Parts: sequence; structure tokens; C-alpha cells
Amino acid sequence: MRAVLKGSLISLTLIRLVCGQSGPVISPASVISAATYAPMGGPNAGLAEGSFISVYGTNLGPAAPVTAATLPLQTALSGSSVTITPTAGAPVQAYIDFTSSGQINAILPSNTPAGPANVTATYNGATSPPIKINVVASSFGIFTQFYGGGPAATINTTSGPPYFNLANNSANPGDVIELYGTGLGPVSSPDNNAPGAVVPPNVSVQVLLGNQLITPAYAGRSPSLVGVDQINFTVPSDGSIPASCFVPIAIIVNGVASNFGTLGVAGTNRICPPPFGLTTSNLESLENGGTINTGLLNLSSITREASSGSLTLDQTFQQAGGIFSSQGGLGLLNLEQTLGGVPPVNPAGTCIVEQINAPVPPTSATPPIMAPATELNAGTSLSLSGPGGATGSLPFSANGYAAILGQSSLGQPPPTFIKPGVWTMTGPGGSDVGAFTASITVPTPLTCTNCSTLSIVNRAQPLTINWTGGGGSQDWVEVAGISTAPLIADTTKNVAGVFLCVAHASDQTLTVPANILAQLPPSASSPLAANPSAIAVINVLGSSNSFTGSLTAGGNLDLAFFNYSSVLLRVVGFN
Repeated sequence: MRAVLKGSLISLTLIRLVCGQSGPVISPASVISAATYAPMGGPNAGLAEGSFISVYGTNLGPAAPVTAATLPLQTALSGSSVTITPTAGAPVQAYIDFTSSGQINAILPSNTPAGPANVTATYNGATSPPIKINVVASSFGIFTQFYGGGPAATINTTSGPPYFNLANNSANPGDVIELYGTGLGPVSSPDNNAPGAVVPPNVSVQVLLGNQLITPAYAGRSPSLVGVDQINFTVPSDGSIPASCFVPIAIIVNGVASNFGTLGVAGTNRICPPPFGLTTSNLESLENGGTINTGLLNLSSITREASSGSLTLDQTFQQAGGIFSSQGGLGLLNLEQTLGGVPPVNPAGTCIVEQINAPVPPTSATPPIMAPATELNAGTSLSLSGPGGATGSLPFSANGYAAILGQSSLGQPPPTFIKPGVWTMTGPGGSDVGAFTASITVPTPLTCTNCSTLSIVNRAQPLTINWTGGGGSQDWVEVAGISTAPLIADTTKNVAGVFLCVAHASDQTLTVPANILAQLPPSASSPLAANPSAIAVINVLGSSNSFTGSLTAGGNLDLAFFNYSSVLLRVVGFN
């Protein structure tokens, strides 16, 4: 097991930047948890005593990566070392597990004093400029497949081999799961050697699976792994956990949630139900590092509501877009980053929280094509038609197909191009994708009935959002919150805490739990503030709006659907 987890750490992406300096340089804000990848500024962004950390930069170590071959770990490896200098206290040397020119993985010793500190990296006698961090007693992170998100590092001790939680080997109710992460807190045993089953003092641990809180049977160091914590818990058998390949899971330590991963949960067999028309074989391909071919069409209306004093700053953008691409597992995760871009992967009644670099307010619900995805050509342009003779043309570009259908200036009435009814998008075919026709029915517009009263959100109280319209039981409403705070390493930049909770449109109400809101940093309600924040209410059609798209090389697109989404983004504050 130690080899498996060490391998996952080693396989973290190496940053190789060309730099004129010969000495080591740590990249800005790039001393982070090896599990969460969270930029420092949010509630879970401190580095925990006794946890695995990653340092990114240039000239940090040898060109050829080196991994510590034996235990105990040492404070230097192939000429690389990391020093933590607290504001109050003597410098502490980290234990080095892995080093390369672009990255060092190390263990922050348990005796590192809590509070502000500077980190430096030394290679062959040359030392980098310092980078600011914040050391805390506990800040748990789940190891996941994709940079702090996606499938969590878990083992199902109840199932047979291969034990790992997979699309075809998902958890059943009553199964005992081992989850792996880092950052529970300091221990008295040596940090650089196999610790045995030791539990950090003064920690209260709960597992948040779906919307259920579970008390674990064990929460402490993984006995044979340095710097790695293990959480053992049982999946409830009372039907409270929905069957899904992407049930959200987080670990709450002393009231603060970790990053969120996902756990595949099945009903009576071991095969979890995939989201939006994917197949189990599609997910198996992604789990094994393969790709799927996707075609995502989108019709969207995004309204941003904001005011400053007596000045109304509302704007609405109506657009159509489409992307055709070959996506890996990380690409599928990237699709979820765009508000309203695709139907949610997590089931209704659940939430996910992320800590990310502060995003730009959206003007489109069409996801961007992000590396390592490869764009596919479906023709020179796509054609759109809708109620009342409405038409549009979406030309091909380096980032898919897009057309602006309408846009209002600040304080002006919103555009009315998109109306309820049947909309059709067609493509003539191109070098990669053949001709296609796709249709959707845009529902009665969703109206949030209590959003206009929101200006300040109390993070200690549940938040209820009510609405009318937006479709039926197969359609979705997502409530998202975005709250920003200054980065610890660079206060001129912001970090964002983002939550996303899901309901069916027919529910007409959704309540965000206080333990989700508590994971966001406090922020101001003014759009002109240095750390603006917002609530988003997103209406997304269900996954039944699929179409068939043939590939010129043979076969069809694995994932192809035409989506409608409306996004209401209202500037609020979180206190």
C-alpha cells in the first residue's frame, strides 16, 4: 500500500519552467498540501503539522527525479532540503520523500510551531527566496485522482480484489472503507518512519458521505505509511446514500472540512450508475488513463445582479456554444468547473466544496477546452434555430463554437432571444465529427423567489433557496456559492471557496447546510470590493437531451448532449 500511495505522490505533475536563475526558486503560492492542492487563504488552506506537503518551483533538485529508497526519511535527499522558519521559533527541517528540478514532496514535522512561517528550498548549497505559509495543528486533505478532486484514494476491505473503489467495483451499503489522506494533526512518534496505529490528540473526526455524517471506526496514521492518515468507516445500510459513481465525500476535522473527493456507491451489485449517458466502460477507460470523445452543445442565459449604493449593475448574457473534444478524466472534471456547463455529476441532495484560485465572473456556460483535452472538428460552423423563427450561426474557433445571442448593458432590460420551446442545433460535419442534428425543449424560465432579499449570508446558519419553473424531476437546479479571500503568499491575489449543491428542479427548494457554508472564507457584499463574492442559482436540463454524433474515424461520440442552462449570479457577502 505504501508503494501505491507514494506512487500517487510521485506522479504529481512536475512543473518545469525555463528560468535564467541557477539557484532554486519556489513558484508564488506553491507550497501546498500534497493532497488538497488548495491555495492558501481559505478555511482549510493551512499546512498541518505532520502532513505531506509539496513544493513547486525551478532548480529545486536534480533533473532526474529521485525518491527516498528506504525509511527513515532524511532531511536532505540528493542535495535538496526544505527549511520552515516560524515567525516565533527556531527553524525546522522537513523530511524529504521525493525531489526533482520542479518539485519536492516532504513531511512537515509535527514539532513545527503553529502560525505564520517562511519556507525556503536549498539545492546544492544555494537557497531560494522565502515563501509565506501558515502552519496549523490540523488541516486534513484527501488524496484524490486529480489534483485535490475526483475519485478519492480508498480501499474497500469488504469486496474482493482489486479492492480499489472503481466503476465496476463500487461500494455497497454496509461495506467497510479505508480512506487515505494527510493532515489530521501532529503525533509524538517519529514523522520520518512507519508510525504504527497512532491517533493525533485533540481531533474530532467525521466522514461526510453524500449528506450523511458518519463516525469513523478509526482515524489516525496509516500504520505503515509515513505522513499518511487513514480513516476507516462503514457505508450506511439505511438507504441514505444514493447510488452514484460520484457521491461526494469529505472528512471534517474539528468542524473544518477537507477537500471533497468522490466515492462510487452501487445498490446491490458492484457497478455504480454513471452520470449523463456515460457507460461503465467509459468510466473504466478514464480510470485507466484513457479518453472519451465528447460533443457538448449549450444554450445559456447568464444574469449577474449587483448594486453599489443606488446604482444598479445588472447584466445579462445570452449565448450558444459547442465543444467537441477528446477528454481524459481530468478533462471531465474540468467540465464541471463551468457553472451550468453540464449536468451535475453528484446526486441530488449532496454538495461539493472546492478551494480554487479566484475565478472571473462568467459570461458563458460553454466549458472551455482545457489541456490535455484535444479539440475535434465538426465543421466550419453550427446552425441554431428556435421559436418564432430565431436563428443563429456558431463559427468554429480555436476553442469550440460560439455565438452571442443577446447582451444587456449595465442596468438595461435583459435580452429576450432565448424563449421557451424547441431549439435545434445542426452541424454539417468536419474532419473529425460527422453531420448531426440535436434538439432540446427550453422550459419555463426558473424564477428564484427569495434571491432578491439576499445581501449577506450567515455562514453559521443553513441557507434556503426557493424557486418556481425550471423544468421537472429530470432537470436540475444547482445552488453555488463563491467567496473570496486574499492569498497568504500574495495578498494582492484572491483565493475562492466554492460550494455546489444539487436538487431536482421539481423540488422547488434547496437548503445549503451550515457545515458547507462554514467552509467558505468571509467576504464583502460589494461588487467593487477587493474580495467580491456571490450566490449562483443554476438551472440545467437533464441528461436525456442526448444526440448521436458519428466519428469520421469510425464509431460514435461517447458523450453527446445538447444542454440548456440559466444562471443567476447575485453578489452577496458571507459573514
